[in-house]
Amino acid sequence: MWHWLFTLLSIISFPDQELKEVVHTPPEFQMSLNEKINLSVKSPAVKYYYRVNNKGIELYASPNDWKYGRKESLIYYDESVLYNKIYYSLTINKVIDLYSKKGEQKFNPEKFGGLIIEPELFIFNSSSRPLEGLRVALDPGHFAGNVKEAIEEMRLARIRMPDKKVLEVFEAELTYTTALFLRDTLQKLGATVLMTRNKHGWTAFDKTFSQWIADDLTDAVIGDLREGYISQATANKLLISSNKRYIFKAFFHRYELHQRAKKINKFRPHLTLILHYNADSQNRRWDAQGNQYSTKNNYNMTFVPGAYIAGEMRYKEQRLNFARIVLSDQIERSIELSYFVGTRLNQRLGVDAYPANGKQYYLLKVANYTGFEGVYARNLALTRMINGPICYGETLFQDNVDEIKRLANKTLEIEGIKTSERVREVALGYFDGIMAFVNYKKVL
Repeated sequence: MWHWLFTLLSIISFPDQELKEVVHTPPEFQMSLNEKINLSVKSPAVKYYYRVNNKGIELYASPNDWKYGRKESLIYYDESVLYNKIYYSLTINKVIDLYSKKGEQKFNPEKFGGLIIEPELFIFNSSSRPLEGLRVALDPGHFAGNVKEAIEEMRLARIRMPDKKVLEVFEAELTYTTALFLRDTLQKLGATVLMTRNKHGWTAFDKTFSQWIADDLTDAVIGDLREGYISQATANKLLISSNKRYIFKAFFHRYELHQRAKKINKFRPHLTLILHYNADSQNRRWDAQGNQYSTKNNYNMTFVPGAYIAGEMRYKEQRLNFARIVLSDQIERSIELSYFVGTRLNQRLGVDAYPANGKQYYLLKVANYTGFEGVYARNLALTRMINGPICYGETLFQDNVDEIKRLANKTLEIEGIKTSERVREVALGYFDGIMAFVNYKKVL
């Protein structure tokens, strides 16, 4: 089946690329509830927000409520399918409202008949448009449209080379051009694609960060204060601050991720790709001018839902997402997708998967190894909030001595944006992984 497709793709998209098949593919597997819970819990503190019994999963609003058995809700095993359909069909605010009223009662299926939206079926076919009907969400990470904005969101890579030359790139431009190339390649084969950012320099709110501050900051801060997400002191400081870096770090970063998740869940994709470029977290060396020295390390890694840590069960939305993840097949399907994507990225880029015994120490604190090399469970905002199979890609190390030279060499133009040929290779790695996944699954 693959041979006709490889021929077609070589004609319409990338004539100089040879597409190689993955020899070893993961078996179709189903994890037990205990296995999914083990992968979803990183910190022991998380265990004081839930209990598992023979009826279902009990959720608690605090460790003190857990201690005294004051249940916030009980989600029964035999209503887990309905629970996930409700989550798929309704906005998160409506789900929270229903959850708050549920208590230990079961949901009445008859009340949801007109509200439930059934997923669209995708079947991988052998036509000239094999992805017809496939819905793919692409989230190009970050938002900066220039170096100044990249500094504000702390995503400028300014690297000092061994010859003392300084090279710089910013991640938002890399992710956006990667998403553009990937979108166009998928659409040629019939897929319907959503991008959470639709213009270079735009945020997920379809405007620049500066324009969002002018238009929306006040209402957003007041709304989050009312919901208890920020303190009065933080709200006061945000409302009088002109420091964009502070506004981004203290508020906008978290707030905008919710907007990205809302866009994606409303689109109801068959699969979601979160596109990021990585850096060596162990590379903490700078010169006197603040330029970071290059590193010899270079890996690809991907993240899937799971690995809650302390403090990540404080809000109802977080607890609801925890229950949804462990009572669905999202972890399994996300691991499958991420396995194929990660393997193909490694092949296209000539970069190894991050090993289980690697030295990026932050992963030891915040992630759980899935058993597939380079694939880790991590409770990032988007791995937690997005419905359906998800692959959160962290591709190569921008500060690698060879990668920064490739990334800074802008010989490719995509929709008027000068970028690196390496971006095209990364996009094709993601594309290869998607094609391998849908061919493996056949039906989504």
